[in-house]
Amino acid sequence: MTDIPENRFGNVWVSLFWEEKIVLIIRYAQFYGFLLLVFFETWPDKYQQMSGFIFLISGQWNLMLQGQDAWYSMIESYTHILATFIFNYFIFIGLIVSGFMIFYWKWLNYKLILYARKFNFLKLWMWTVEILWFPTLLNIVNTGVCNFESERLIINIATCYENQT
Repeated sequence: MTDIPENRFGNVWVSLFWEEKIVLIIRYAQFYGFLLLVFFETWPDKYQQMSGFIFLISGQWNLMLQGQDAWYSMIESYTHILATFIFNYFIFIGLIVSGFMIFYWKWLNYKLILYARKFNFLKLWMWTVEILWFPTLLNIVNTGVCNFESERLIINIATCYENQT
């Protein structure tokens, strides 16, 4: 017998081919942005000036409009580093809390599954988390470690902690 038993969503054929390809392209751009951040000063000045889109994809939203100038102003200011860290930490905690609410609050989970045929919010939420986890954690680690370097002598890098000698 070739009949497939009916599940609660019905027997629906789902193709994620193009969605997965789009996420792979976004992931590639995010990794490229990560390399740009790690080796920012070694890139040619032309690419540093055009780095707004890469900062957008890699999650450095505070740097995407001003590019190179914003990068140097961030590593020189402890308050800017702290504000970036706190902002991204709240995004991270918000994603975790919303995930627990969606999957463990029975009433909300039931309503989302009930309306999944009209609009699949669970799928949208999962793709959002898939795209946001790398930039959010990158920002948390980048600003949380607070270990910035610069080859330019005029740049005074912010000190986030005192050295234990």
